[in-house]
Amino acid sequence: TRDYGLLKRLLSTVETKEKSKFTVRSCGMLLQMMTRSTGKAVLSSSRITLANRILLGLSTSFEPSEELYETVLAAVKTFGHDELSGSISKLLGDETRMHGHELSVFLHRADFILNLNKCLESESNHLEKSISDLTTYGNRISDSRVINETIESMISHYGEEAMENVVKASLTFMHKVSSKMLPDLMNRARLLWKFRRRYNQGYNFIQACLVDFVVPFVAGLKVNSTPTVIGYMNGQHKRLFMKLIRFVIEYGKKDELHGFGLFAIKTETLLSALLKAIAESNIGIAPQVMLRDILNKCLVQRSVTMRSGWPNHTKEDGISVHPSSHVRKFLEAYPDMVKKTDGDGRLTLHHAVDSTSAPFEAVMDVFEANPKSVSVRDPVSGLYPFMLAASNDNIAASFSLLLADPSLVLGGTQVDTVDSNKKRKRSPPMG
Repeated sequence: TRDYGLLKRLLSTVETKEKSKFTVRSCGMLLQMMTRSTGKAVLSSSRITLANRILLGLSTSFEPSEELYETVLAAVKTFGHDELSGSISKLLGDETRMHGHELSVFLHRADFILNLNKCLESESNHLEKSISDLTTYGNRISDSRVINETIESMISHYGEEAMENVVKASLTFMHKVSSKMLPDLMNRARLLWKFRRRYNQGYNFIQACLVDFVVPFVAGLKVNSTPTVIGYMNGQHKRLFMKLIRFVIEYGKKDELHGFGLFAIKTETLLSALLKAIAESNIGIAPQVMLRDILNKCLVQRSVTMRSGWPNHTKEDGISVHPSSHVRKFLEAYPDMVKKTDGDGRLTLHHAVDSTSAPFEAVMDVFEANPKSVSVRDPVSGLYPFMLAASNDNIAASFSLLLADPSLVLGGTQVDTVDSNKKRKRSPPMG
């Protein structure tokens, strides 16, 4: 590095050959020669010129490595940012180099830019440009686990505030390109869970990211095999998987709640595994509360059929697979769950009758588990359960619920229509 004659000849060669291009390794080595040379034989202006030409000479076929970025930072400290700013802007802004890259490449760029800003003690517009490039040119994530580690390391190094836009852009990109395979979804969820726990106050976009995450997660449950899903429920990732189900309940919209409900009752074995996993979970919420919310939002609206993977058991009414078998399994596990109101002040019966798809049998099973609920107004609609059932065209359930407490339409007068010592028979579904 002290052969100044070689540096002079190299300067002459590079400047006369406009199309000369360097590999990442060559570019790094030459820049190191510039930053380490202190001899007077090589003028400072010549070294700066050569440093700029080397940066511009990096082939567009190569993305700068972490080592090269570190060498560029050393050059900035040696020559000054103003002397190299044009070349750095072109290095980061070359569109040919952008195409087809994965998220890790843009994170390495962001790391360099944040380091540069820290070195300059000022903000540059490079970070905004890099985030825009990720949205436009990024196309995949190769290793979500490494991505998680990189983002967390950068937050630790640069701070929550400096990383806000990088985190937001990364999570948005993950949603855009993430696969539906459970390993990738689990890694993404692990990052979201940490962010919600640690940075939810500072990063006000986390909730929107959680809403976005629920969509591919529910879709992923459908495309992965039942044994694979059960393996996650019972394996070393059980606790995280239960958190993801909680995400569905908290942030899922109508389609996602519907999709999760259909998934959960796919087979009796799957639903049993879900019940067991939740009962054994430790995610900061009582199992009974979580099961109640799943029953209320996802299951009472569904009906088990012979196609659902449930064994055929002929009942006294001739039904081979009872439409409410899934509800009965929940009630067998925690019979009192339907007596507790949820965050909206609603009982399970309110959720059951506030649906056009809830089977008559499910409504009645829920009612019989908590008969007093028939006389409790729904705090959302202001209607009694029999009224809400009628408004959703479940006439058979509406009639049966009204028979349970006729005083609701008789000005409060109690009418004994049947012997109180006898169990009232269900009204059959109307054809």
